Parts: sequence; C-alpha cells; structure tokens
Amino acid sequence: MININKNKNIGSVIYIVEGREEEPRIIREFYKTFLGYNVYQLNREDDIEMLKKENNKYSKVIIVTINKPQIKEIISDNIDKFYQEVFINKLNGIVDTESSAIYYIFDRDDKSNTKEDIEKAMNKYNNSRESSDYNSVHGLLLLSYPCIESLYLNCYKDKSSFSSSKEIKRYARENRLKKLNDKSFENAIKEMDRIIKTKFDIQISPSDLDAFEKVNIEILDKEDKIYNYYHKYVTLSLFMISLLDLEIITFSKEKIIDY
Repeated sequence: MININKNKNIGSVIYIVEGREEEPRIIREFYKTFLGYNVYQLNREDDIEMLKKENNKYSKVIIVTINKPQIKEIISDNIDKFYQEVFINKLNGIVDTESSAIYYIFDRDDKSNTKEDIEKAMNKYNNSRESSDYNSVHGLLLLSYPCIESLYLNCYKDKSSFSSSKEIKRYARENRLKKLNDKSFENAIKEMDRIIKTKFDIQISPSDLDAFEKVNIEILDKEDKIYNYYHKYVTLSLFMISLLDLEIITFSKEKIIDY
C-alpha cells in the first residue's frame, strides 16, 4: 500500500534543475499545489522568489535552475563557482545548505550528455545528504529518460516510447498530459515500479538510497541498451525517487518499491 505523507517535515530540500520551464513547473506542482510546502525558486540571474508560504516553517523546497544544462557542468571545476554564487551568496540565511537534501534533476540526452560524464556524476552524487568523499557538496542525481516530460506519461500510465526529447515534448503537449492531480502520485510511483522491476529486473531496497550509484548506473545501462537496439528509451522519470528518499511517499511493506 502506498502512503502519501502530506504533513511530513522534510527540512530544507534543494532541487538543482537543468530546465527553466518544465522541471520547475513539475516540482512546483507537486510541492506547492498537492503538498503545501514553502516553495522558493531561484533563476541564476534573479533574486530568490517565494512562490508559496505555508505554516510549516520546518519544510522548505528551493528550485534552482542552472545556466548550462549539460551534466558535465556539475562535475567540472565550474561547480565550485556555482556553489559559491548560489549556496553561499544567495541561499545563505534561507536554508542551511550543508544539512539540506539536494537533488540534481537532469535528462538523459544522448546529444549533450555522454555516458562517461553521466557515470561520473552518478558516482559523485549518490546520496542526497552526504557527499561521496565527505569533503565536497553532496546530492543525488536523478535522470529522466529521455527527459522530464516522461513524468507526465508515468503519471498517466502512458507506455508510449520516444527517441528524443523533442518527440515526447510534442506528444505531451498534443495529448494534454500536463494536468496533474492527487492520483498522479500513486500512478507515477507504480509506473516507475513496474518499469524498474519488469523491464529492467532491478529491485530497490531502502539501503540503496544511501548509495544510489549502483542502481542509477544499472538503469542507465538498461536504458542505453534498449535505445541502441530500438532507438527509443523506455519512458521513465526517476524524480519520484526524491519523494521516496524524503519519505513523503512510503510503503506498508519493507521494500521501497513494492505494491
């Protein structure tokens, strides 16, 4: 049985996203509309903006857009400058970034992200609250295949597959799949479960969230093999892993993904 814990105190949560439109829109939709948390958004060149204020002072969600959408940016030397500008200069006083859960939401775009860069990022960002070397900024990288619009299809249990971001964006728009509701939570988690277990033969346990790189790379390998053979990805967004990690979504059984 799936439980959605709308009153869960989650502390401060930071989402670093590559897109300026759909990624922030989806995160706002879940946290602002359905869950009722304090939500802020920071575009790199703008001041931080509060989008919704709720009484739960212990829970804050911050959405930060990154200028360059390539995954190599979060493993390059430029990331130190980004952390200084955003984490220290702009978020200081709003959240304690060291104790925040951090998620990097990116697309599996074979045109701009090499597999080598993705694997490096998965090994580096494998835990939302601790860094892999206990010395650098922490975070958990979560991909969408081929892009974030996959979450809309997962929410509608639409099993269509696509070869590019352009295709799925057009499909989601033409089929009006962007309107979400409370049922979307349950649909999205069940669809993610179905794909990971039946398509990829992977089981996720609670301990995997402490070091998610193994599962992350397994999913990447399976998706890339399918893409190389069929020239289409299995439509899947791992965004919902962040809600599992924060225990906003929980299960009555011991396995993290099981219904």
